Amino acid sequence: MIFPYEKQAMNGEPMPDGLDWLDQRMYIALRSLYADAKAGRISREEGTKEKKQLVASYNQERENEAFNSKWVAHTVQLWKEIESANCQYRTDRTLEHADLLSDAIIGFVRPDVDLAWAKEAE
Repeated sequence: MIFPYEKQAMNGEPMPDGLDWLDQRMYIALRSLYADAKAGRISREEGTKEKKQLVASYNQERENEAFNSKWVAHTVQLWKEIESANCQYRTDRTLEHADLLSDAIIGFVRPDVDLAWAKEAE
């Protein structure tokens, strides 16, 4: 994997502006890795091995970010549904509204809600 900023890191240039936290860490790690290789502190083989480890960690963190983002969106939606059902129940205390509130609280999965992404993580 080649990063858009990898050549800059290889040349020991300052970190470019606008990188997110994960890319900032990768930039610093790559810059250090290339500096160690140039200085002869590590072999090319060791550098290749370490870069593979860095890339694997980077990719795992990106996957974790995506998964966490989906869980946050799900949680926000869940609380919106609970709030809506609670307001309906407080306004009109019917059995139907109580059932809607109960379903919202326990996270009852309706057929119109796609949670396939959550099942992928199991």
